[in-house]
Amino acid sequence: MKAAILAVPDPPRKSASDRLRGLALARIAAGDGHTTRSVLAQDLAQIVPHRLPAAHWRGLIEREVEALLGNGLAGDANGRLQVSTTGADAVRRFLGLRGALPRTWSELSQVRLVAKALGLERLAAKQLRALGRPDGLRAAIVQTAYKVKVKGIATPSRLRSALAALALQRAFGNQIGATLAGKSALPARAARLLAAQLCRSPRDFGTDARLIAALAAEHLGVKSAEIDGLRRAVVCRFFAGVVEARDEVSRPPVTREAVPPPEPAPLALIGGRPDLPGFVFEVRRHLAA
Repeated sequence: MKAAILAVPDPPRKSASDRLRGLALARIAAGDGHTTRSVLAQDLAQIVPHRLPAAHWRGLIEREVEALLGNGLAGDANGRLQVSTTGADAVRRFLGLRGALPRTWSELSQVRLVAKALGLERLAAKQLRALGRPDGLRAAIVQTAYKVKVKGIATPSRLRSALAALALQRAFGNQIGATLAGKSALPARAARLLAAQLCRSPRDFGTDARLIAALAAEHLGVKSAEIDGLRRAVVCRFFAGVVEARDEVSRPPVTREAVPPPEPAPLALIGGRPDLPGFVFEVRRHLAA
């Protein structure tokens, strides 16, 4: 009888595998008790990158819903899903909220999920609202991508100055770059040309707003800096891989046949006679026969 060895795949990161369930619960919370399973699957398909057939995708979302119901995080009233008190607290933790939950799907998908994807959940309400505008979203993408600090609101001009200082630091080192870029010593056009060196194809963009828009689109790998495309790219990047992670969790263990031990090597002959190890092997083989 052939032996079987159980091959258990390494578990995916919990943060990745739990994102789909957290997203599903957040969508239910934003539905104000009117979200059906069909609507849930349709809306989440706009957020989570996947290549599953429609039936498989609906089945995956159905399993997530059943898990939420089983854990007491959501309830089902005549086919309408609603979040429980415990589930509402889980949504707040997932989105980094302190107050009320998002009331609409548009607020959740266009602001709250974008903030979470950028790691900006703790922003003040005024700054969060800025993510709903093209210039605000572009600035947030660039600021988080290049990890630059800006005092006050990240306007295109302030962000351009910070990026110019970063370009100088990369070129000349931290001390020299900080000295050259300090105290707003550089004219706007010169600073913009320096900041443009961070692009793959540096050029004079003409305005600070165009520079920030180009850097945001380039960072996300999209052609256009329109807000819908940027928003979708930000959220999709954050939720990329969650379908594969859930698939790994639910996939049954793989079994494979044990590899039989290799046959003994033939006798090594030295001048037509076995060497010492070969001689010992032959003696043992005959004694065991």
